[in-house]
Amino acid sequence: MPFVATGLHVETQRKIAALQKAARTIGARLILTSGFRDLKTQANLIASGRAITPALPGHSTHNYGLAFDAVVEPAHLTDAVGRLAPSVGLEWGGKFARQDPVHYQIVYSRDWVRWVAQNNL
Repeated sequence: MPFVATGLHVETQRKIAALQKAARTIGARLILTSGFRDLKTQANLIASGRAITPALPGHSTHNYGLAFDAVVEPAHLTDAVGRLAPSVGLEWGGKFARQDPVHYQIVYSRDWVRWVAQNNL
């Protein structure tokens, strides 16, 4: 299924574009695979056993349009693109304690509960 940006916060969409541009400067391409997930989709992902970091429904930054997943081509540039993420205001899941190298989220989503409440999401 192709990636659809529907449901992603406008700032997340801007940061995707900025990371794509930065990736091109090093000869890499981002292939977006996941963005906004409703609660049912999040539950199904957990039930499938395919979730790398299985956040419960309502506890994932994906559920609020603040995160996306992407693979990098060529794959050997994945870490390099991940290191570019902070320059555009993103955190890269490859730096998490439980590494998730396809995951990117906007930086302030670390305090996403407060951010969601402040932005009426």
